[in-house]
Amino acid sequence: MRYKILIMCMTFYTYFLNAGSFQFTYLDSKSKTFEVFNLQTQQIQTENFTHQVLNTHPFKLVNFSVTDLFSSDNLVVNGFRKNDSEVFFTVPGTGFVFLYNRKEATFTRIDETYYRGYNFLALQFYRKEKLFSLGGSGFWKSNATLTSYDFKKKEWEMVNTYGEVVPDRILVDFAGYDVEKDKIYAIEPGKDYDYSKQDYVRYFELDLKTMQWKYLGNVSTSVLMKYNMALNHLNFLKELFYVIDSYQYGIWIDPVSNEIFRYDGPNKLFFGSVQENYAVGNMIYSYRKGFTKGNDKKMLDSMSVADLRKYSVKISNFYEPQIVPKFWREILILILTLTIGILSFFKFSKSSKNSHTRSSHSTNENDSIWSLFPSGGRSLMEFVHIKGLDYMFTTEEISKILGCDQKAFDTQRQYRSKFITNFNNFYLENFDLHDAIFRVTLDEDKRFVCYQLKPQAFEIFNKEKTE
Repeated sequence: MRYKILIMCMTFYTYFLNAGSFQFTYLDSKSKTFEVFNLQTQQIQTENFTHQVLNTHPFKLVNFSVTDLFSSDNLVVNGFRKNDSEVFFTVPGTGFVFLYNRKEATFTRIDETYYRGYNFLALQFYRKEKLFSLGGSGFWKSNATLTSYDFKKKEWEMVNTYGEVVPDRILVDFAGYDVEKDKIYAIEPGKDYDYSKQDYVRYFELDLKTMQWKYLGNVSTSVLMKYNMALNHLNFLKELFYVIDSYQYGIWIDPVSNEIFRYDGPNKLFFGSVQENYAVGNMIYSYRKGFTKGNDKKMLDSMSVADLRKYSVKISNFYEPQIVPKFWREILILILTLTIGILSFFKFSKSSKNSHTRSSHSTNENDSIWSLFPSGGRSLMEFVHIKGLDYMFTTEEISKILGCDQKAFDTQRQYRSKFITNFNNFYLENFDLHDAIFRVTLDEDKRFVCYQLKPQAFEIFNKEKTE
């Protein structure tokens, strides 16, 4: 039987797993107790660290019904302590945000978002009185998008991040938030999650003060598989990664010093396949159930993070730093600058020549027609010119072209719909061309849709604007 070890970072961050139908568990660092919330019965069961029931009391759901949730078997909830009496809860895979008030015994939904499905397995965290969600998967692909909950708009808004090299996908199983350093550390999981097909995975750091991504280097998949880290989850404990279900128990990673360690201390039963491990502040706890036979009893033990470090030995480096020598960086910059200069010269020469030979008697009627060309249309034509007429663009790319990619997801959808409708109506009314922008269903996944521009629409645009 396979057990999941639960590690929780309690400096305003706690991770939860489903404990039953519409049920989840929250570790309260203040009282050092587990609170088991059952949304269906609207009861909270308080337990100590050995899961003995201390008390049970009711609470009231406000602005929410359990029927609004998807499959209860997959219920995952994240909790973030606001103060002694209030806790925020979020549900990955949705936009749900709840506020639990201990004094009033209410569990209130405070957001006004719709079910999304794009951020399952997202890394969610609480920073400077704001809720954040990074990456996740959904709609048959993963992402590395950072969003923040706007308490005034009651919606999740996109947050810009920067960097020369940025990750394509982030999942909570391979990422963590270091509260003290205010940074995200993340291993970019393989595209197909099959590490046997690739030699390495990329490793990143996101500085939340500047919102800058830094590509730190590559993690060898042979190292991951050697210590059974490839197909198992990692959990972030304060400032280190702890490896779950490793065959060599007590394996942990220091993402800052770039080292992998193994606990080699006196407490041999602290980590293992039957232990439940979690953390409160600077202390790690280990709980092991007693077996049904023999004299084996329940056992609760604790260890400081300092002692974990003290009794651990280094077994490997974690990643290989990715360093581009300054000399080669300067050479590449010089080559790029010269290339841009040469291309600009030829483009200017061609433009000057065309300006002298182009006909100067364009009709007022033609100018009048193109003055009605929908806003964003010319940007789309430039995009297609660069990508090629057979390029299929995504909804995210349309949002970027229209300049609405930082708005709420519902707002983006409305912008795209209005633009495509106006664009198609323009070509239909003026050139009798139907569906200038049309939907394309991918052969490999019939449920995923892209868009494409008809070649005739591009030809009409080029012809009319050059005559």
